[in-house]
Amino acid sequence: MSANFIISDFVSRLNNSILHRLSTVLVVRNNLSAQVIFLLYKNGVISGFRCFDNGCIIVFLKYFKSFSAIRLIKIISTPGHRVF
Repeated sequence: MSANFIISDFVSRLNNSILHRLSTVLVVRNNLSAQVIFLLYKNGVISGFRCFDNGCIIVFLKYFKSFSAIRLIKIISTPGHRVF
């Protein structure tokens, strides 16, 4: 599985859960998504996460007065234009 697919799947799951005002998101566990989730947690954007042995991570979203701490997450890098 390519890194772009993993990150785009993670971002789309996160954006869809924010759109539907869900409190948790279930994402596939791998090193790249775990590092991104840890950075979001460290910066205070999500309230927490939990890793499971079956290869998934539950991300707990943070809300303030019924508004999400995350408005929108976008992927800037494309196959023709890599941004790091």
